[in-house]
Amino acid sequence: MDLMQKLARNVAETSYEKLPPDAVLAAKRATLDIIGCMFAGANDCVKENQLMRDWGGKPEAPIYVLGGKLPLPHATFLNSCAAYATDYDCGIVFHDMTCTVPVGLTVSDYCGNISGKEYIAALAAGEDLHVRIHDSVKGDDRLKFGSFCPGSTILLFGAAAIASKLIGLDEDGILNALGIVFGRCGGTHAPANSAAEALH
Repeated sequence: MDLMQKLARNVAETSYEKLPPDAVLAAKRATLDIIGCMFAGANDCVKENQLMRDWGGKPEAPIYVLGGKLPLPHATFLNSCAAYATDYDCGIVFHDMTCTVPVGLTVSDYCGNISGKEYIAALAAGEDLHVRIHDSVKGDDRLKFGSFCPGSTILLFGAAAIASKLIGLDEDGILNALGIVFGRCGGTHAPANSAAEALH
């Protein structure tokens, strides 16, 4: 069994009951923090909001704060933009929670039958996965701040793990989702401190 298979298995097998109390508390606090960040940042995402609404599509998932529903990817994108816009988040490693929490909340609302315990387990599993990947490469000079952005590379694995777990994928499905992410990830830190920063 290779490393990614082990990571996928860990995501699949993570349950609320297996989480230590500190992990549960951290997930709850992060969720409250990011909801506050979405309220603070939603009005800074006016152009993104208008573009997604102009594109339209099936109303599948909620846009928090600004209201309405859009296709799941668009709603998730807007909710993440709002969370990141003010840079006030409580990120564990970097601005990770501005992605992982909106993914978890938006996908949970899309599914419609996700309990709070299932949401917390998925968030904890996704955070654990991307932090493990981050910690395994953080000494690599190619990934230092200023060249590649961990949020555009490593964080995508955590977000995919969260969404995969919430929609009910098994270990192989989660592994396939992580493989898709691997084929698409990569991002420079060039957008930092620009109008495009919330998009990376």
